[in-house]
Amino acid sequence: MQLKRFLTKKKLPFRSFELKTRNEEVLGELFCFFMLETILLGRALKVNPFDQPSVELIKKETKKILFN
Repeated sequence: MQLKRFLTKKKLPFRSFELKTRNEEVLGELFCFFMLETILLGRALKVNPFDQPSVELIKKETKKILFN
């Protein structure tokens, strides 16, 4: 099953990207964006994204949502 169909079926929000250019600069920009997004969301949710126990907790909670 395609990921998009799976997420839609589970009524989970997702986003997809269409890259017009694929090169090192665009990839670097995406990595930078997602790292910054992770840091800001972590702070907003009062979760330390650099702390492995917190990361593991989020993984477990995400799996519960996706597979239940």
